[in-house]
Amino acid sequence: MAKNRKKNVQAFAFPAPFAGFVVALAIFAFGYVWLGCRCDTLGKEIKALETEKTELTKKMLNEEYKWTLMKAPQSVERELAKYGIVMGWPKPNQIVRVSDQDEYVKSQKQVAARTGKTGGFGRTVMNE
Repeated sequence: MAKNRKKNVQAFAFPAPFAGFVVALAIFAFGYVWLGCRCDTLGKEIKALETEKTELTKKMLNEEYKWTLMKAPQSVERELAKYGIVMGWPKPNQIVRVSDQDEYVKSQKQVAARTGKTGGFGRTVMNE
């Protein structure tokens, strides 16, 4: 007959709920550190982009100022004289006012009604 022998094993038993809590705590800690690093990286990127935006805004304003000076009547006249181009102001019948497309189509229809030509409103015929 076999005798029932109890073995005395002395071991440290680590409770499963406590182990789960420690693992969850470690995951949250790593997530917190990762989020902190990610936020720092994004903050640096945002600061660099804001600096670039400021520089580009200054550059745009400078170029707009240069463009305004270039298209001033005095500058245009000076450049025309520089290249020997003689130009005068247009006559009233040479001025075409461009505004809304609907007004343009209306005026073209009125011209077509007066001249008897129809069709092709709003298009440009080339090489015909």
